[in-house]
Amino acid sequence: MDEPKLFKPSNGKFYQRSDYSYVCKQQPLLMDELPEYLHTFGKWTPPKLFLAWPSDQASLLKCIERVYPSSVIRNRRGELVQTTLGALPDAIREDFAINPDFHDCIQVVTVALENGEHAISLAVGCTHIGKLNANLIGDIQAKLGFEEPPQWCIDPNWWMWRERL
Repeated sequence: MDEPKLFKPSNGKFYQRSDYSYVCKQQPLLMDELPEYLHTFGKWTPPKLFLAWPSDQASLLKCIERVYPSSVIRNRRGELVQTTLGALPDAIREDFAINPDFHDCIQVVTVALENGEHAISLAVGCTHIGKLNANLIGDIQAKLGFEEPPQWCIDPNWWMWRERL
């Protein structure tokens, strides 16, 4: 395994608060450019990254309304409600007949952007659990109308290397 280069503390020894923005600037990573050490567990557990399409809540809700209208949840005023986001993974799993072994790969998650801000995202993989195959990802991308393939984006709650106990 290669020596980990990404997402290490800026001083090379221990993390400081300011390292969050330092780490965020090292991503996103292209779908096919994930180093082996970021999904291999040894003495250290790597940061968690999601293979995702960063977005915002309004855009994802519009996507669900357009592609999976039967999954939409509305309030009494007829407005889309946030809980509709939770229906998106199930709609995709059903639509594409996803093998149950890979259900956990499809999630609506929060990721950190390069500037450290957070974005709601549809994920089709995670460094800690695996990812869908590239053809299936391409089919999902086409169906949902995403222009670019997903990228590996860091989990804002698990952005540091952690020593395994």
